[in-house]
Order: sequence, then C-alpha cells, then structure tokens
Amino acid sequence: MKETDEISNKNIIENIQCAGDSLDKMPVMVWTCDTSANRNFFNRRWLEFTGRPLDAELESGWTESIHKDDSKEALRLIRAAFAQKSDFTVQYRLKRHDGQYRWIVDRGTPLYGGDGNFTGYMGSCIDIHDIKLNELKLEDYTEDLELLIQNRMYELHEKENQLKYFIESLPSIAWIKDKNGFYLLVNSAFSDFTARPKNEIIGKTDFEIYPPEDAKEHTTEDRGVISGRVALIYEKSSKYRNGSTAYLEIIKKPIFNHIDEVIGLAGIARDITERKKAETFLKNANEELEKLVTERTQNLNREKNMIELFYNLVPSGVFTSGNDCIVTSWNKSAEAITGYPAEEIVGKTCPFFCGERHTNSEEITKKLCENQYVIKEGEFKTKDGRIIYILKKTGAIKDENGNITGKIESFEDITERRNAENEIKKARMEAERANRMKSDFLANMSHEIRTPMNSIIGFSDMMYNTKLDENQLDCLSHIKTSGQALLSLINDILDFSKIEAGKLEIENIEFDPARILYEVVGIVMPMLNAKKLDVDIGNTYELKHMLIGDSNRLRQVLLNFATNAIKFSASGKIRIIFEKNSETETEAAVTFGVSDEGIGIAREKLEQIFSPFVQADSSTTRRFGGTGLGLAISNQLVKLMGAEKIFVESRPGRGSKFFFKLNLKKGSLIKGGGAYAPAVKIGGGNVKKSRKILLAEDSPPSIALMLKLLKMLGHEVSVAEDGACAVRAARAEKFDIIFMDVQMPELDGISATLKIREFDRATPIVAMTASAMKDDIDSYLQAGMAACISKPINVSEIEGVINKYAAIS
Repeated sequence: MKETDEISNKNIIENIQCAGDSLDKMPVMVWTCDTSANRNFFNRRWLEFTGRPLDAELESGWTESIHKDDSKEALRLIRAAFAQKSDFTVQYRLKRHDGQYRWIVDRGTPLYGGDGNFTGYMGSCIDIHDIKLNELKLEDYTEDLELLIQNRMYELHEKENQLKYFIESLPSIAWIKDKNGFYLLVNSAFSDFTARPKNEIIGKTDFEIYPPEDAKEHTTEDRGVISGRVALIYEKSSKYRNGSTAYLEIIKKPIFNHIDEVIGLAGIARDITERKKAETFLKNANEELEKLVTERTQNLNREKNMIELFYNLVPSGVFTSGNDCIVTSWNKSAEAITGYPAEEIVGKTCPFFCGERHTNSEEITKKLCENQYVIKEGEFKTKDGRIIYILKKTGAIKDENGNITGKIESFEDITERRNAENEIKKARMEAERANRMKSDFLANMSHEIRTPMNSIIGFSDMMYNTKLDENQLDCLSHIKTSGQALLSLINDILDFSKIEAGKLEIENIEFDPARILYEVVGIVMPMLNAKKLDVDIGNTYELKHMLIGDSNRLRQVLLNFATNAIKFSASGKIRIIFEKNSETETEAAVTFGVSDEGIGIAREKLEQIFSPFVQADSSTTRRFGGTGLGLAISNQLVKLMGAEKIFVESRPGRGSKFFFKLNLKKGSLIKGGGAYAPAVKIGGGNVKKSRKILLAEDSPPSIALMLKLLKMLGHEVSVAEDGACAVRAARAEKFDIIFMDVQMPELDGISATLKIREFDRATPIVAMTASAMKDDIDSYLQAGMAACISKPINVSEIEGVINKYAAIS
C-alpha cells in the first residue's frame, strides 16, 4: 500500500511539474503537499509574492512568512483539516517581499489516486488584503470568488483538470488556444460572452464563433503574440451576444513549453465598463468644473473690474499698503486730492498715511485686530505746495487666518469744513464774549441802579416810622411804589437774562406751601386794600409734609400771578390756589395758581402773553404798565421746577385763572401752625443787644441810610469809606459784625475781605451788593463772607442778619 502511495505521489509530482509552466502563469499562488503535510511545490506567483527562494519555502519553511498573531490558529485549522482529509479554507496574513503583511485566503483540497487512496493536498492562495479592507463593498464578489475557488478545488481532483478549473474560477473572460488558433479551454465567462456552450467552442477557431471581421482581427492579433513571443494588452468596446455593450481590457500572452517553444496563448478579457463609466463621468465632471471655473473666473474678473471702477469713482482718496508701509495702490480721488499720480506713490512709503505718526502703535494694532477703524486728522502738503487738512480712516486687511497683511485707508479733504468749523468756533466765542459783556453790563447796571434805589426805598421805609401828615404819606407812598416798580423791573430783566444764558439754577430745600401762600398775600395786601378786593387762600391742611423745591422761585411766580390779577381786576375776589392732586410715600402732585374776576383775555391772545415783552393788548401797557416779561419769566421758571407749562383759563369780562402742576418730593412732617411772616418794626423791643458794627461803604446816600437805620436799631456804627480803610479799622478794633460793600475804590470788598481773613477769621462779614448774579454771590462766599444781602436794603433782612451772625461772633 505504501509503495502504491509513493508511486501515486510520484506520478502527481511529475504531472504537476509538467503542468508547472501553466501554473506559473496563473494569477494565483498554487501549492501542493504530500501525505506528510510537507509542501513540495509552490508556483512562481507564490515565490514572487514572498520574495523567498523555493528551497526556503518547501516542507514547513513557508510558515515563517505567516504573521505571528495568525500563525498558531492558521496552522491548527490546516492540521485539523489534514487529519480529517477534508477541504479547508483559512485566512491569515502572509509577509510579502516588501515586508508588508497582507491578508490571503488559503484553500486546500485533498488529492486521491486512481485507486482512491489519499495522496496529499493541493491548494491556492489569493491576496484578499484589499478585499479584507473593503469587505463590505466586496462581500458579494468574495462569496462568488469563494464559490469559484471551491468549484475549482473540486475539479482539481483530477490532475488533467487543474488548469481548466483555474480558468473557470476567474471572474474575467479567459481562454487558452493552441498555436493554430483552436480553443483548448474557455471558462463560463467566455461562454456567457459568446452565448455559446463550452462544447461548441472547444476545438474551434474564431472564424467559427465570431463574425468574419472580428475573427480576422483576433487571428491577426494572436499571430502577432505567438510570433513576437510578447504579450499584447489593449482595450476595446465589444458586444455580448445578448446585445449589451461592454468595454474590455484584453491581455494576451504566449504560452511556452519546457523548452521555451510557443505552444499557444492564454487570454483574459476583463470587463472595465464601470471603470470607463467612472472615467467618462470624471471627464465630464472635469469639463463641467472647467466650465464653472471659467464662468467663476469671468465673474471674478467682472467683479474685479467693478471694484476697480468703484475704487476710482469714490470721492474719497483710497489706498492700500503692506505691513512695511509700502503703498500698493492709489486711486484717482487720491491723485485729485493730493496732486500726486499713482506712479509717484505706489512702491514708496507714505508715513502719515500709513500711520507711522500715531503715538500708540500697540493700541492701533489692537483696534485693527478687533476690526475697529483708526481715525486721524492732520495736515498734508499737496504736490503744488498747498497745505490741506485731511480726515483719514484706517482699516486692516486680513488673510484667511485673521492675520493682518496690510491696511486699507481712506481720506478726505476737510479743509473747507475745518475752516467753516473754525469760523463757527470763532463766532461762538464772539457770541460768548458778547454774552459775557451783556452779563457784565447787566451786573453794572444792576449795581448802578440798585445803589440809588437802596437810598430811595430805604429812606422811604424809615420815613414811614416818622410823624407825617396825610399829604406827605400819600407822596411817600407814590415814591415807594415807584421804587418798588423800578426794582421789580430790574429783577425781571436780570432773571430774563439768566434764563436766556442758561445760568438760572433751581434750589431744592424744604418749605411749607402754606407759608408761601400767606407770604404772597402779605406782600400784595396793600394793593388788595387799595382796590378793595377780597382774597381767598387755598387750604393746605390735607398736606402733612413739607415739600422740597425752590420756595423763592415759587413765591416769585405766584407774586407775578397775584400782581397781574390785582392789576387787571376792578372788583371781585382774588383766589390764591393750592390743590393736592395725588400723593405717594415719597412724592406729592400739587397745583399752584391764582384766579381773578377781572377783564379776562381773548382766546386768540392766550399764546402770545408768554412771549417776552408782549402783552395781550398794546393798550395794556399804557393803561396798566408793565414790561411784558413777568409771564415769560414765570413760564420758564415753572418748567425749570419740573412743570409742563403754565395753563390759562380765561374769558373776556369773566376773569382768568393761571396755574401749573408740580410733582415734588416730600420732606419732614409739618409741626404746629401759626401766623406767617410777622411784620418787623424799626426800633423798639426787637433789638436784643446793641452791637459794634463796621460799615464799609463808599456811596454817601447809602452811608447815610445805613447809619440812620443801624442807629435806629440801637447799634454802634463805625464807617470805612473804602476797602483799605475797612482793613485798617478791622485790624485796629474788634467788631461784632462787618457790613462790606463789594464795589469800592482803592480796594474792593472781596479783596478787603481776603486781607481781613488773614488776621481775623471769626468776625462775620456780610456782603452788601447791587449785583444779584449767582456767580458773584458764590465768589463773595468763597472769599470768606458769611452772608450776602442785595440792595435795596430790606430792614427786616438787616435786623435778621445782625441777630444771627453777631450772636455767633
């Protein structure tokens, strides 16, 4: 039996060797092994794959090329199949000649002799590395290939069918011809292509299978391959017999025998239709892409031309520069503004334009990085020598990574605008100067008028306390009334000037509204009595808190309303209005006003009465007097205090009502009640103590008035006729209080006060001034004065100041 196996193995080896040339041409790796599992044959494809000589591969040497992670399992499966003498299929990584491990599938089939005895194995290996990596895409192909390989293994049971099985296993169209052109072997793919069974192809030539023209072409090609002993590779379009068209890659190679004679040829035709479709698709896609690129290029060129056109049409000068401050472009407007053509600027540095004169380059860079613009103004000398003033804006040019690669800058010639601004500035300064001159003029006029008014009103008040007959009292009343009217006119003009200059300020102090109402009535009571008019005062009892606001300005407005009501009423009643509209924890909404039963105002005249120097009727001034400033000033005052405006309700012949609404913050609780604004008599029990007083005054009438007044109040008075005398007197004696006129020769009141404060910081100094401007009063207080009283002198105010400050001293 053993002898029979040896003979059988020998016959197999001899047959394999005889078929070696054909197996070497196979595109798969083929091996055989004996009954001891020692591999005794590897075809050329195997040796080319591993790059090892045959003697290194025989027996078990081939296992050295298996990946160490796959070796144990692969050999176990092969040995198990060998023990069962069964077919096997195993995958493992085999080292290729370039050192790369590639996945292969190794299929083995047992061989049996003619007597049915086991003679060994024959197998083939296929590189499935790409398939392994793309197994999802090639799953169907792998299954077909495994089936073909399995079928081929079964056909190789007989040595004479080894080559036939291999060709049949190929997915491509495959055939073998002898040197005379007769088909020896074809696979099923060939049969499918020609739509003929294999038995109708084997033993026939192309002329019996193909049309004459195709047959002649094939024969000519075959003869060239056989005679030239070289391979032929080409592509052509062919039709299957079922009518479908395929594009084939055809390979024809000569077959040599063991003595290197050409005995035939082998051919393979691979269907590359899908590849050709992909190539066609790619070609079409490239053509479409080229078309799109062409169109995009045309669009970009068009956009570039439009940008260049816009670049040169904008009225602003525009240029670009690199980080090195070299100018790279310069538009037409830049040429027109500066006089420099582009060829003289591009390629050169331009320090001012490129920002080199900026002092804080880090801050500029930070702004540019944050996509902010840097704006700068400066002078520039044009080509023709003119100095122009430009406004320049700088922005950053960035690459796709956000890095600054340069700058784009625009500039405008703002010379005319700047000149206009300078003219406006000059005019504004001139207007401010004129306004200051007007203020100075008003202050001077106020002083010059108030100084004699001080004597007129002061002496009138003093004369009221003397024994006069009825005629003298009547004359004195006219003097005092005229003086008060003149003083009111001065106050109106000064207030109007302050409002017009925006210098009138509103105070916010606590006040009792009831006191304001009663003070207003007390002031106008002589006028009411003279015209025998009745008066009603609004009820403030519902209000439990003081209000916070400007009580002086509130009194001023109500006095204006009241005097107008009395002026334009011949009979009837005057009503001083107070109403609480609403109240919260912190605020109260209230209404103040005055109503009368006088001549009234026509509807069409209501708006104009608030215009300066305007009255409802031109005859009003002649009949009732007045400047027409009162309501204009009052309307501005109530707006400054927070009211919307002064509201008027009036009917001719029925009377008028003037009122306004305020939202005022609430102050402390009102405690108690009582009479308001008690009258002050000159002399008598009001004097608490005789004081030593220094009077600094240069006006003889004012000196005479103050001397009489202060002596009647029971005080001891020393007179200094200028500021220098006042300083000497204050240094020589100790006074309880000093009354200091502000405007005096030699040394004015402020300078005298400053000198006195150098050696005496305790004695109260009270300014006496005809200037009622707030700025002036602030300067008096800053110089060290304790208080300020305005001329004309108010008797009760003088007595109040003495009692307050002399007691402190």
